[in-house]
Amino acid sequence: MRVWNGIQITVLGPDGNEVLVLDPRRPVPLCVDGPSALEPGGVLEDGLAFNGTLYVPNSPTYPTPTYPAPTGTYTIVAGFRCSKQWMSQDGAVSLERRTTFDWDGPPIKSP
Repeated sequence: MRVWNGIQITVLGPDGNEVLVLDPRRPVPLCVDGPSALEPGGVLEDGLAFNGTLYVPNSPTYPTPTYPAPTGTYTIVAGFRCSKQWMSQDGAVSLERRTTFDWDGPPIKSP
């Protein structure tokens, strides 16, 4: 898992190694890694539907080549980290949660 301030999502394949569920070379908006207010009780949320497509890591081409996800149990690791320099108190905050899902392959299409 990469370590930086903010929110990170990593997906581990059945073998325990990181897999890419999004094209790492896709265009993404630029945003500054900096503090932002979140009201007490506020929520940050987003979603992604796993379709069984994984992306080849370290590919020099765009769009990045893909391959079908192997069957098995996948682990999603979601983390939040805020370094000491952004905290008004004397410590950093770090939080991590994990969950799993089983992938049996794509649904069978009827003729």
